Amino acid sequence: MTLSFRPSDILNMSGNLPPKVPHVFDEAYRGAAQRVLGDREPNDLIGAHQFRGSDRDRALGARFIGRRMQDVPAVDRVVVANGTQSILMMLQACSDRSFRSR
Repeated sequence: MTLSFRPSDILNMSGNLPPKVPHVFDEAYRGAAQRVLGDREPNDLIGAHQFRGSDRDRALGARFIGRRMQDVPAVDRVVVANGTQSILMMLQACSDRSFRSR
């Protein structure tokens, strides 16, 4: 896939780091990590990137969105990514593709 944009067109959000608040997050993160590692083998957590997210993650995301909106969106309309930049790059790639097909 060839992306057709100049580097000056990219919005770099990699420097947006939240403030450190260990008294708020450390205990919650430690507990979440222990639950995840308690349920699965660490090696099973490592895998290939799944564009748009796994089916399970997208289904859970749709259910999460549905609790906050009137309807649960179709799972095929939900995208799960590791950050804002990933979503922006996906949108840019899709936008470029649909623009070129006209």
